[in-house]
Amino acid sequence: MAKIEKIAEAAAQLSEEQIDGLLDHMRRLATRPVYDSAPAEVRASIERGVAERDAGLGQPFEDVISEIQTKIDGAHR
Repeated sequence: MAKIEKIAEAAAQLSEEQIDGLLDHMRRLATRPVYDSAPAEVRASIERGVAERDAGLGQPFEDVISEIQTKIDGAHR
């Protein structure tokens, strides 16, 4: 059985809502990732950030959000 036939067979068992979700997912799979279309300087910035994280530099997400919230709260006083 060809792969397309296997997909059709599996899709026949799905609800219309599930098929819509499957089609959306398939469209996303068929497009280039945003990273691939980003300018070179953006990709370089992302790579630096990943390297810094891997080296243990930076702050946990929760700490950053807490700091931002503190600044927001202070601005409203």
